[in-house]
Amino acid sequence: MIIANQLNVEAGTIFLPKAGKLERRKRWIAFFQRPAGIVVVDDGARAALCDGGKSLLAKGVLRTEGNVAVGDLVSIHGADGIEFARGLVKAATGVMVHRDDLVIL
Repeated sequence: MIIANQLNVEAGTIFLPKAGKLERRKRWIAFFQRPAGIVVVDDGARAALCDGGKSLLAKGVLRTEGNVAVGDLVSIHGADGIEFARGLVKAATGVMVHRDDLVIL
């Protein structure tokens, strides 16, 4: 924790930048499109995406909501219904969202 007095500033809130930046394409995926649908995944898939840096496989998908087609942006939710990622659909079988087309929010 950084204390304001150590930085010689008045008391207040300090927002420090995250290490690393989202590249333009991933920022576009995360924030500048409206998702065509929702993909709800199981806990194993969520862990693989968030902690393992893996792609989303079709076998980890519990259900989809909306008309989702190849190339569409989807909002990825855990079984608890909370969005934690967004990505572009690659295929209906096998790899559903490739890691290169996925942003963890």
